[in-house]
Amino acid sequence: MRQLLKTGGGDFLPFFPLKMNKNEMIDSAESCWRSGNYAEAIELCREIHRVSPDEDSVTLLLAWALYDSGRTAEAVACLESLLEKELQGSVFTGFAFDELTRIFKNQKNHAGLIAVCEKALQVQPHDAGLLQELGLAYLLAGRAKEALAIFRKLTVLDPDNASYCALSGKAFFAQGLHQESEEAFFRAAELENDQPDKYFFPLALLFQEAGNLSRAKELLQKCLAAAPDNPLYHCSFGDLLIGARQIKEAFASYDKAAGLDSGAAGAFYNRLGNSLLKAGYSEEAAGAYQTALAYDKTRLYYLNLAAAYSAAGNDYLAREMNQLAEALSSPA
Repeated sequence: MRQLLKTGGGDFLPFFPLKMNKNEMIDSAESCWRSGNYAEAIELCREIHRVSPDEDSVTLLLAWALYDSGRTAEAVACLESLLEKELQGSVFTGFAFDELTRIFKNQKNHAGLIAVCEKALQVQPHDAGLLQELGLAYLLAGRAKEALAIFRKLTVLDPDNASYCALSGKAFFAQGLHQESEEAFFRAAELENDQPDKYFFPLALLFQEAGNLSRAKELLQKCLAAAPDNPLYHCSFGDLLIGARQIKEAFASYDKAAGLDSGAAGAFYNRLGNSLLKAGYSEEAAGAYQTALAYDKTRLYYLNLAAAYSAAGNDYLAREMNQLAEALSSPA
């Protein structure tokens, strides 16, 4: 949760009603921001800056108010000015850096994200957190070779860090170097041998996305051997079985997941329905959604069941399910 850092000093600002002091005005601006009165918060922050232009906490609050009001470019400009001051300080606090990276990630602005990481690393060239952030930014931008160079540097700095090995594995895979990727992920699993599935699972997903279902299946079997009580692995294994056209076995795998966590059974069968419908098994998907509804009669499940009936050519039942969904969304 974002919080404002209070500055020292209680000097009075003559431009405000009742000659409120600076901290009182900061409190008022923060209160306006938290209540959604962004225009008032922005005006108050700018008025404070007219008298005290170096109040970093006010710059940060102004950026938040601008961003939350939809004025992203102005918010970024505020944060970039604050970042310049942070980088010149004796201690890098990172408040502006954290906010800028958050905004750029939300925007999928990979170039902006890389630029701010590179700028911060000019001042803190050996900061592992900044290096990891830059490597991930390179990955998001499709610059896998540069990402790998960063992650390899991190593994040199900390060779027993399993997370860095796994990140190298991701960068290898993004370049099509699947054997090298496996070696990196398996090294991570060795380093954290009490939970190897933590690294087998993302590797399995990478192979699944690449269309290598047989290798993905083998890795998921390793996950299940290491953590047989994890319902997520049973669901994911069921999805692979759908890809292999083993629908009966896929239902059985999801049944195991539901048995392990009955409170989430409705969500599991809804996921099964989605996977089946995406693969073109509309009638089987309808059966999965019906099972989901037996656990939780939610609007979403009725809508999904309607979509399955429609895909199967049963428009009458599709309309009926849509009506039931609409009834759930209407006030009593």
